[in-house]
Amino acid sequence: MRLTIPFRQAILGAERRIDFDRDGKSEQIQVRIPPGVEPGQKLRIAGKGGGSPGGGPNGDLLLEISVTADHQFQREGNDLLVNLIIPFSGACLGTSIEIPTMEEPKRVKVKAGTRSGSKIRLKGYGVPGRGGRQSGDLYAIIEVDVPKHLDADQQELIEKLRESGL
Repeated sequence: MRLTIPFRQAILGAERRIDFDRDGKSEQIQVRIPPGVEPGQKLRIAGKGGGSPGGGPNGDLLLEISVTADHQFQREGNDLLVNLIIPFSGACLGTSIEIPTMEEPKRVKVKAGTRSGSKIRLKGYGVPGRGGRQSGDLYAIIEVDVPKHLDADQQELIEKLRESGL
């Protein structure tokens, strides 16, 4: 049986109520989704499968996990990636930004001279470790917003920067 869960539940874990048919009867069970479950992973629910031929105990119910995409985060193994846009001035001079995490945002400083494609690492803010494995990290990938349209004052300031060799 396939179980589709939201991205955040796959990362943080959850309790889900499952409705299913077993031997022609409708049933419900509560299932604990462990933190860090991966797409395609199978969860085994002991004794909740179909009946055995000859009257033996019920088999196991296998749930194959499918995970919906998230609009903000992507997963690479146990690491999470998030794209962030910073203004051109912030990239040149440095700035402070909030990086979203699975729980609450973290404020970090962006160094002066940061380029598009630079990564900021938040150690341990990725997918929780399971089975003795270490938690993953969260990487904020910086994209510098270079304005396409400048007003007259901005145009003049950029011209002065160009004349100064920048």
